[in-house]
Amino acid sequence: MFTVEQTGSYSPDSLALCREPVMPISSYLGDANVDPETKRVMGVAFEIICAALKVAAPNDELKPIIALKIIELAEAGQRDPNELSERVLIDLRNRT
Repeated sequence: MFTVEQTGSYSPDSLALCREPVMPISSYLGDANVDPETKRVMGVAFEIICAALKVAAPNDELKPIIALKIIELAEAGQRDPNELSERVLIDLRNRT
């Protein structure tokens, strides 16, 4: 089970909201040279956030915002998908 502090718990089944229609995080990386493990961690964080926010539409305007924030945090050294997810969710919450 995936847990994101202050937003609730999410089962792997809830991640199915993102699995089918979501564009993977790699589509936002451009030509960046990212090692496979970092790319995997960023992808997991992207799916967790999509599930938490119930973002399922392929063209949802939040997806690029989510991806860019994950990339920014990963470039700063964050490699834990739960921490990435939590920090992006906090950032999004603070924007509203």
